[in-house]
Amino acid sequence: MAFSKRIKYLASLVEKDVNVIDIGCDHGLLDIYLTLYNNNQCIAADINEKAIQNAKDNIKKYNLNIPTVISNGLENITILENVTCVIAGMGTNTMIDILNVPKANDIDTYILQTNNDYYHLRKFMVNKGYYIIDELTFIDKKIRYIVIKFKKGNKKYTDIELKLGPVLMKKNNDDVSRYFQELYEENIKILKELPKKYIFKILKIKKMNKIIKKLFERR
Repeated sequence: MAFSKRIKYLASLVEKDVNVIDIGCDHGLLDIYLTLYNNNQCIAADINEKAIQNAKDNIKKYNLNIPTVISNGLENITILENVTCVIAGMGTNTMIDILNVPKANDIDTYILQTNNDYYHLRKFMVNKGYYIIDELTFIDKKIRYIVIKFKKGNKKYTDIELKLGPVLMKKNNDDVSRYFQELYEENIKILKELPKKYIFKILKIKKMNKIIKKLFERR
């Protein structure tokens, strides 16, 4: 079975030997990869029974012992020590619903890959008492992904950093440059479509684009 670029990038943020809870495990491929190549003890969880059955079938192919749980978020899961929780492939609002429970505060490290509204997710997690330790962006099968790793602790960020990603803003590689160039071009399209009466919004986007342009032109 081939593992996608997305699975490998998610796995690259998981520390070796830690316990992993994979919420929304789908086919269980991340858990299989982490068990085989990163020495992690994983729990594969999903609210969907069919997804759990798919995960079980794949786990059986590799003859691995990975527990699976039908669970609405963390609901049916016991939180162990030294645990990293991975939640990937959901919208930000769904993710926040999962994280906005007391049990979620018992987890020290989160690796989150939302499909939208990175600003809202970063702001929520920072207000919850986590800081951003790493961020990745990449394209897999023509889809842009951003993965953010949070650890428990307090750190202050500017509004710009929460919008663009404090770690991404410091990175200087092809994936990051391409991401900021795409963001810049999206903002140009928005500016062309905005009526002139929205002057404050126009000025705000233009100010943001000056910062974004510097980030991808430094290459």
